[in-house]
Amino acid sequence: MTECRYIKPIETFDHGFRPEKWFGVDVMKKGRKALEEVNLKLGLAFDDWDLDFYTDLFLQKLKRNPTSVECFDLAQSNSEHSRHWFFKGRIILDGKEEKQSLIDMIMDTQNYSNPNNIIKFSDNSSAIEGFKIPVLRPTKSQECSNFHLEDIKQHLIFTAETHNFPTGVAPFRYV
Repeated sequence: MTECRYIKPIETFDHGFRPEKWFGVDVMKKGRKALEEVNLKLGLAFDDWDLDFYTDLFLQKLKRNPTSVECFDLAQSNSEHSRHWFFKGRIILDGKEEKQSLIDMIMDTQNYSNPNNIIKFSDNSSAIEGFKIPVLRPTKSQECSNFHLEDIKQHLIFTAETHNFPTGVAPFRYV
C-alpha cells in the first residue's frame, strides 16, 4: 500500500518511526486493572469477557505477567476480524435459537444462486469459474527442463480478508 506520492526516487526505506519498546503488564499485582490499562493504551478492543478471560489466564493458570506484545497478539488473533465470534455465534431470536449462524445463512445463499461458483466461502474466500489461458510451464516438474506453453483453466479467486496476521501485526505483508 502506498501512503504518499514519491516525486523522486526512494533513497531509503527508513520511515523515521521507532516502535515503542515492549513492556510487561503487571497482572500479578494489579489484576484486571493492568489489562484494562493496556487495553486503553494500545487500543486492543478487549471487551469485558476478554478482560475476565485473560486476567484468569495469566493470574490463575499461567501465573505470570503477559507482555505488551502478547496482549497485542491476543487482541489481533482473537478479534472478530480473525475469529468471527459474531458471525459464527448462536442467534437467539424471540427466545428461540436459530438453527444457523449468520455466516451459515450467508453461505447457504450460494446453494441457490451463482452456478459459476467453484469455491463457496472457504476461509473467507470464494472462486468463480475461470477460463483457459496460456501458461508457461516446465516440461518436467521434478528436474531442470525446457518450458512449454500449455492452456490451463485459471479460476478467479476473491478474498474478503487479510489473514492470517491483520495489518497491525504485519503492515507490509503481501495480500
